[in-house]
Amino acid sequence: MDRGVIRALAALLVVALPGPAAADGVPPDGRLEFAAFRNGSEIGRGIYRFSGDPAHREVAIVVDIRVKIAFITVYRFTHRAHELWEGARLIRMDAETDDNGTARSVRVVRVGGRLAITADGA
Repeated sequence: MDRGVIRALAALLVVALPGPAAADGVPPDGRLEFAAFRNGSEIGRGIYRFSGDPAHREVAIVVDIRVKIAFITVYRFTHRAHELWEGARLIRMDAETDDNGTARSVRVVRVGGRLAITADGA
């Protein structure tokens, strides 16, 4: 293969690879936000906040969505969660979700090599 082609490919790899701050997928400022849209209008937002390092990461999640028709809320979705990770292993998660009046809760706890899951108290 031509050395010029090899250099060009190497340069592309360097540009395409994430920098050290984003190597584990976490934004450099520790915050990831998204907006939810319906028919071109924003109906809600979600925020992921990351703290700690890749070996011991905490993630706080907040999602709020509201659909309104003529100033009246016709649908509401809220989600709150807190996760604890050790590397790529989930250690614990507590989540509360309200899907238009239907409340849900999930708790996940690592016990040995398995995850114990409690959903809605069961």
